[in-house]
Amino acid sequence: MANIIENILRNKKIIDVGEVRVTRSPAGDKERFLIYLPLSRNYLWKIIWNCGRKVRVYIEVVSESE
Repeated sequence: MANIIENILRNKKIIDVGEVRVTRSPAGDKERFLIYLPLSRNYLWKIIWNCGRKVRVYIEVVSESE
């Protein structure tokens, strides 16, 4: 399974994580905004983390009708 995911990461540069929500967390006198990745893809996040790979995140804001 890990080899299949590593091949996906090597060949496909964009991974659709599905719809997620932005949450707000107060951090002292500053606010932080967090994006929680779907638990259903933990196997993928674990492989990216184990490889020490950096990621670039793009956000598409969907309309309420979608």
